Amino acid sequence: MKVAKRIKKITAPVRIGIYIALTVVVVIGLIYFLSYRDTFDNDFVTSIKSFFKFENGDKESAEYILFDEGFSNQFCIYDGKIAILSDKRLVLYDISGKEAFSKTVNMTSPVLDAVGSNVLSYDRGGTGWDVSNGTSVIKSSADQTVLTASANEKGGFVLVTEENSYKALVTVYDPKCNPVYKFYVSDSGFVTASDIAPDGKRLVTSTVRQEGANIITTIIVNKTTEEEPISQIIVRDRLCVQLFYLDDNNICAVFEDGLVFYDKNGEETQDFSIQDQLMLDIAASEDIVILRIGRQRTGQLSQLLVFDNSGKELNSIGFDENVESISVSGKFFSALSGDTLSVFNGKGALMESAGGLSGVRLVIINPAGSFLIVGKDRARWHLY
Repeated sequence: MKVAKRIKKITAPVRIGIYIALTVVVVIGLIYFLSYRDTFDNDFVTSIKSFFKFENGDKESAEYILFDEGFSNQFCIYDGKIAILSDKRLVLYDISGKEAFSKTVNMTSPVLDAVGSNVLSYDRGGTGWDVSNGTSVIKSSADQTVLTASANEKGGFVLVTEENSYKALVTVYDPKCNPVYKFYVSDSGFVTASDIAPDGKRLVTSTVRQEGANIITTIIVNKTTEEEPISQIIVRDRLCVQLFYLDDNNICAVFEDGLVFYDKNGEETQDFSIQDQLMLDIAASEDIVILRIGRQRTGQLSQLLVFDNSGKELNSIGFDENVESISVSGKFFSALSGDTLSVFNGKGALMESAGGLSGVRLVIINPAGSFLIVGKDRARWHLY
């Protein structure tokens, strides 16, 4: 699963000066996979609105989770349960919403991701990482500096860490947290992104290096059973900041100025460029990719572009207000715009919406059939 982060357009004069810093950036964090439902219950609007009644002081009987307010807070859904990571504390909750495990941390840039039925937490650019199973830490390292990481729904994950004498070390772990593949990055440059295929048998990594006045991006596709890469894709004067594995082992590469889709062997299938727009957010499942863009000058009005796993553009959805949060699960996605939450199917058709919902910061679709609604200091489940 993966979650989207904000992406700002980078102009040519400043690209070279910041590419090294991007090696410690995880552009995207919490994206959620797999959904089994084709329709939503008729009580969707009533269920969502009930959250805001209690948010504004109506202490109804439904369970909710309180947490310390903070902009660094990270949220994820793992095995149908909630995890919250701040710069000071990791808290895992059980299925009923009660605290099951907590750990004190000291982080500058906390990152949280679901790894199958476990949770991966680390400080981006800092030292140490943990995998927790809901009641305890089952795998950890206190001395590795993590640059970026990514996970698939089945529990496999990839860590990019600093390594002496190399630009980085890329390590793939199986669902039991055992390292099964290592890839040392040297001549190709600094790592900007990496992702693991849904079946855990393939790895894609992007690196960047300077060649004279130009930036050279290399996208490397590996099988985790072979030393030599399947392909190495050279891209000139474009910076790759995020990678997604999609269904059929297709790949979506997020560049500063658009998206490029590749098949499993690294052959380009689609190139979608953004003209005079800001890339603000992106989220993906194995089935669809949702790109949020805004106007270059204001950045206030939002537009969502919907792509299938081959890179075909399926729909374009405009909003009169800025979209604050998007979430994807399987073939469904949601958008929080102003005080309205909208839910769409995989082709971008509106399924349900609820208005008058002030005070919400984040909405995450849970594959099991619910939403996690997050306010400034509390969160709560709602079924759909």
